[in-house]
Amino acid sequence: MVPPETWKELGEYSGKAWGVLGPLVGVLVGAYIANRNQKKHWIADNKRAEYRELLSTVHRNSMKMAAICTAPRSNPGLTVEEQKEYDELNLEVVQVMDDRMFINREINDVHVRKLWVEAEYALHKHRKVGEFSMGVGQILRVIRVSAEKIID
Repeated sequence: MVPPETWKELGEYSGKAWGVLGPLVGVLVGAYIANRNQKKHWIADNKRAEYRELLSTVHRNSMKMAAICTAPRSNPGLTVEEQKEYDELNLEVVQVMDDRMFINREINDVHVRKLWVEAEYALHKHRKVGEFSMGVGQILRVIRVSAEKIID
C-alpha cells in the first residue's frame, strides 16, 4: 500500500505542474481553434471572389459575343477581326471556368462548362441569340445558386 504522504506529495507536485502546463495547453488549444476559423474564413472569401469573377466574366463576355454575332453586316459571316475578338472572349470565359481553385468542384457539379459549350455553339454555329441568351441565363442562375450555398 502507498503511504498517504506519497499521495499528498504527488498531489502537490501535480498541482504545481498543472499550474505551469495548464496555461500553455490553453494557449495551444486557443491558437488551434483560431487558426482553424481563420482558414475557414479565408477559403470562404476566396470562394466569393472566384464566384464574383466567374459571374462577371460570363455576363460581360456573353453580351459582347452576342453583339458581335448580331451586328448588321453585308456578308453573312464574321470578319477576321470579329472572329478573333469572339474567340478571345470565348477563351477568356473558358479559362475563368477552368482555373477556379476554390470552386472548381462546385461548378463542375452543376456542369457550367457543358452549359457554356452548348450555349456558345447555338450562337456561333447557328446564330441563335435567343437560345444563347437562355443558356447564359441558366449558367448565371446555377452559378448564383452554387454561390449562395457558401453564404448560408
